[in-house]
Formats: sequence, C-alpha cells, structure tokens
Amino acid sequence: MESNTETRRILEEHIAPEFRGVFGGKAIEITPDGQLQRTTFVTLCDDCGAYPLNSFTLCRQCRKRLCSECSTKVDGACYCLQHLPEVIPMTRNSFKILCCINSGIDSVQEICKITKLGKDDVKRSIVSLVELKYIATKNLLTFFTRKITADGIRAVGVWSKVFSKDEDVIVVLSDLAEVNNNGRKNGDIHRT
Repeated sequence: MESNTETRRILEEHIAPEFRGVFGGKAIEITPDGQLQRTTFVTLCDDCGAYPLNSFTLCRQCRKRLCSECSTKVDGACYCLQHLPEVIPMTRNSFKILCCINSGIDSVQEICKITKLGKDDVKRSIVSLVELKYIATKNLLTFFTRKITADGIRAVGVWSKVFSKDEDVIVVLSDLAEVNNNGRKNGDIHRT
C-alpha cells in the first residue's frame, strides 16, 4: 500500500553575513508560498571578511567591526589599518629603518645594506622619523648618532603586528637578529 502523504517543509533556516555596521541577529519571515524562513545573520570582519566572529572590536574612527588580526590597539582603543596611521604615522620602509636604529645600526650605508633601500630613500625616511620624534640625532664631531626614542619604541611595538608578516620585513628582522647575534652590535658597526 503506497502512501500519498506529501512532505511539506514548515521552516527553512539560512545563515547569512550581516551588513556592515550591524552586529548580527535573526529574522523570521513568511515566504510567498507560505513557508516560514528563519535567517541567522552572522557577524563578520569588515576588513578581511572572516566570519563568524565570536568576538570583535570596533575601530574608534570608522566603527568597522574587526577581527583580532585586523585590529590594532593603541592606548586602549582599537583601530583599523586605514586609520592607524592617523594615530601613529608609519610606512613599511620607515618601520624597517626604525628597527635598524633600534638594533644599534644607525649608519645610512649599513641601513641601506640591511633594508635593500636606496640611500636617498633612507635619508628621507630618517628625516621623517626625526620630525615624528621617533629617533633623535646627535652630532659628535664628524659622526652622526641616531637613537630611538620612547615614541619610536612605541611605534615599533604597534606597527610590528602589521608589518611583521611581510616578507621583506621578515628578511630585515632576520638579518638584524643575525647581526646582533654575531656581536656586530658590540663595536664592529662603522658609522658614516
């Protein structure tokens, strides 16, 4: 004996990403054919699109939802990559140069060798870093010495999260570690 009973869906469930600026939720609707449809909106990162986010932060400037990878904290407030330079200005090349100076390498020639940047680029970046008060310079007879300041150390700490995954920065940091491990920091650095 065959059964003529039709199986009819009563409820359909869907998961969809939430719109930017909205924090997730649920909606129940009746479709045109009379079925119930429940949609759960999941929160996603407005920068990289990662979802579902169990926790997120908001950029202090633009209010974007950010995952932990896309958010950088400065003085207790979170910022997206687009607004972080407004709080602590930095370029990738300046970051590499600042890391060199932080490692005790302040010669333009040595910085060029480690960062693979041109001499003019290094000099321009150094001028910018001095203006930002990330480094201080002193003139001792014919030699210039450059030292990282507290603001410079803070900038390196903040931007290391952003730049430390870039291949060119990884190479520079590796070379700096090798230079420091070989004892070059203890007197072999020639300043010009």
